[in-house]
Amino acid sequence: MTDNTATIDRQMRQYYLMWSGQTLSIMASGITNFALGIWILNQTQSVTEFAMVFVITVLPGILLAPFIGALIDRHSRKAIIMLADCAAAMTTVIIAWLYFTDSLSIWHIYIIAAIDSVALAFHMPASWAAV
Repeated sequence: MTDNTATIDRQMRQYYLMWSGQTLSIMASGITNFALGIWILNQTQSVTEFAMVFVITVLPGILLAPFIGALIDRHSRKAIIMLADCAAAMTTVIIAWLYFTDSLSIWHIYIIAAIDSVALAFHMPASWAAV
């Protein structure tokens, strides 16, 4: 195997590892947001509250998208992806902690969903630009 082939193989392994991790991260965020919506529906029996979680999950990312694109172009995409993943992971840890301590309320979920939306709004364009 030549040096060039070994380098390409190593780069492809790194790419597949990154791609797998990012796919898992995005899927986990989506499942978490859906589960939070179901939790709200079970707690309140209100379809409006249930739908509000999904609005809050999408709206901040849409509103901030034009500004986020400019920030991504000026900074390290790798750092932005890592920070967005860390923010999404922290929101999941906070939700789990609130749930297991019986402190979780609807307004917590709204705030966490908004933070998750912003993290995803940074994550997606940064990962697309990195590829």
